[in-house]
Amino acid sequence: MNKKISDWTLTEETLRDVVAADFVGSKTVILAAGPPKYSDFGNDTVERYDWDTQAMVSITGPRDLPVLALLQDFNLQSQRGLLQFGEIGSDGKYFIRDRGANSVRLSRLVFDGPSLMAALYSGTGTTVDPASAWNADNPYNPGFRGTDNAWRKIWLNLDAKMLNRPFGLYVGITTVEDLDNSEPKIGEFYMQTCYIEMHNINMSQGTNMVAEGVSLKWSSLLPIDSTAT
Repeated sequence: MNKKISDWTLTEETLRDVVAADFVGSKTVILAAGPPKYSDFGNDTVERYDWDTQAMVSITGPRDLPVLALLQDFNLQSQRGLLQFGEIGSDGKYFIRDRGANSVRLSRLVFDGPSLMAALYSGTGTTVDPASAWNADNPYNPGFRGTDNAWRKIWLNLDAKMLNRPFGLYVGITTVEDLDNSEPKIGEFYMQTCYIEMHNINMSQGTNMVAEGVSLKWSSLLPIDSTAT
């Protein structure tokens, strides 16, 4: 627990009793993409696209979502401006809160699996079943779909009409000590109504890995308890 100011002495080794297992690290954070709103869970018609079976499967809660593997960077930023003004006759100050600006940046290694954009749109529900949007002559497809009706795993087309629809992003945070537990100890939240605004893919001669990244904006952040869904 935290020490009070009245308990503090210069000889104390630390100001809080924390052991190594209490810290949050990158390996104790998990992300997954899902439907646009957290309230969509529990709807019998909500499904996700399974890249292994190339079919839609039912979603009953956030714990049914496939995790985003091989992520290398996750950066969440929220900003809400303040308008400051004064008045004639005093030196006081007034403040008005402005609308917020929220963004997330993700980067991920490219591998033999769904690319980052494909993975983000895999859990958005039946209305964004990739197969229903495919037309061989349509330049607004996210990726290529073969004659076997199976989608190729890499999506690079940010002009795809499918990307005009939103998705949600789940984040669960726990500690090293609780890695074996199924419930995130620190907390969980769900970013609602996410849209991708930028995608990049980086490669250079001589490298053994290729990375891609996206920047997205979201409308609201909802603290949740996935065990209660």
